[in-house]
Amino acid sequence: MEISLRMKSIVEGTPYVSKRFQNDTSTNLLLKLFVTRNQFQFLITDSTNTILYLHPFELNGEQASFFQPEITKEITTAIENLNKEFSSVSVGIFTPDFTLVPNVIKAEMVEGFFRQHLLNNSESTSEILYDHINEINGSLIFSAGKELMQSLQEKFPMFAYQHSCSAQIRNLSPRNQALNVYAIIQSKWIQVICLSGHQLKFANAFPFKTAEDFIYYVIAVYRLLDLNPENVPLILFGEVIRDSTVYQAAVKYVRHVKLGKASSVWKFEDDYPFPLHFYSTLLSL
Repeated sequence: MEISLRMKSIVEGTPYVSKRFQNDTSTNLLLKLFVTRNQFQFLITDSTNTILYLHPFELNGEQASFFQPEITKEITTAIENLNKEFSSVSVGIFTPDFTLVPNVIKAEMVEGFFRQHLLNNSESTSEILYDHINEINGSLIFSAGKELMQSLQEKFPMFAYQHSCSAQIRNLSPRNQALNVYAIIQSKWIQVICLSGHQLKFANAFPFKTAEDFIYYVIAVYRLLDLNPENVPLILFGEVIRDSTVYQAAVKYVRHVKLGKASSVWKFEDDYPFPLHFYSTLLSL
């Protein structure tokens, strides 16, 4: 498929632009990117953690992918066209191929098993990456396309990267109290994380299309961990609102359901239009 046809399958979300972004001459801007196979989002903040610009993109169709470098370059070029300089670039990557290991086991020791059982014969086009997560004294191993990483490297030579699940754990663990289940909802996937205080009890990602798929996996996690849906809260982040079918399915099966809150470090101008939980994948970076 030609690049022009691929780009026609992109549904471009309306960007949020703060009132002062265009006239802001600050050179200390931070760029945060979140990329999955079918989503690409970028966020620009200043040194005070004030959100200045947010732009989501999403792909329709099964053939095109943001992991393909020619499409990624189209979006990174759009970022360049803003004519802003960034003091740091942070990238959150979501792929379903990941596993968590405690630090008592060196992540490199399980690389062979990971390649054999989780990469689905894509070793030649993927590279193995590691996140060391101090908050849980563990590491996350995941795969990312070599072409994607090379494309990002060309545009942003000094970028830092992590898996989206690592970012969520780092964000949630320090401020979690008691025993909670978190569901981070994104297009076609949910990440489910269970924390008891600062201790990680569970983290995994599941594909879903319907509210029934969503609640099936959530309740399966409750049963796996022997948690009582009457007592253990479910906290939702990501692409969900109270009148959605996903939220209604949650409150049907779990007694205490609430929408998550952004970390208190973030600052929003009066015209920021999104619910504070909505872009947690970006705000966790």
